[in-house]
This record gives sequence, structure tokens and C-alpha cells, in this order.
Amino acid sequence: MHPFQQDCDPENPQQHAAWCWAAGVPDPAPARPVPIPLIPPQLAAGISEMLWNFGFRHHPELQTRWIEGSAGLGMLAKIVDSAPVSNFSDLARQFLAEKRPDILEEIDSANSADERAELISKYEKSIDGLQGIIAALRGSG
Repeated sequence: MHPFQQDCDPENPQQHAAWCWAAGVPDPAPARPVPIPLIPPQLAAGISEMLWNFGFRHHPELQTRWIEGSAGLGMLAKIVDSAPVSNFSDLARQFLAEKRPDILEEIDSANSADERAELISKYEKSIDGLQGIIAALRGSG
């Protein structure tokens, strides 16, 4: 399986571009408008290092497309227009921002780590169905 962008060290020659092959490469043939899974996962680190040695570097501040999901041999990941959520804590924050922004704002505006922990404990105990999501906020600090 190709690595995820968030798991690759941009300062490591074998990782800086290894993630980008999960989306395949464009096929110029008009009859085939979908990307081709040309670079298998086993070659990604070597090609990343080769590009590094040629002077290529990733500039995340210029990135306009992202890869969502994973890909392996013969499979492709989706190219999307915004950075995918990368962990459960981010998903929990996204969920609360959409469904209960008042709770997220209260937790985020806590004046101390202890106050934040107390608020999270309060919501863990009082909101049925959201206990696991609120608990995930503990690590997003």
C-alpha cells in the first residue's frame, strides 16, 4: 500500500514524494480519462529518493489537490480539493463543529488544561452517543 501524505517526512528523501503515487498518473489518451496506477508501492520510496536527488521538493503551502484514502497494487486513491481529515481527533472536532459548535467552542475556550479536562469529562458523562467523540478531543489539545 502507498503511504499517506501525513505519514511521510518531507525531509526524508525516500518519503517526501512517496505518497503522491497513490493517485496514479494522468493518462493523456482521450478514451481513458482516469489515472493509471503506474507506480507500484514497492517503487515509491526509490522514485521519491530519485526525485529528491534531482532537486524536487514538496511545498505544502502551494498544494491545491490532495489524496484521500489509500491505494495498492492496481488500485488508486481519490484526488480531492481539500486536505482529508487524518485522524479520529480531527474527525471528532469536525463533527462537533458541524453538529454542536457550542460544545466545541466551550471546550476550546477553556482557560486551563484542567478546565478543559473538566469540560470534556462533563460531556463524556452527559451526552449520550457522543461520549467517544468527546473523549477523542483529549488528544487534540
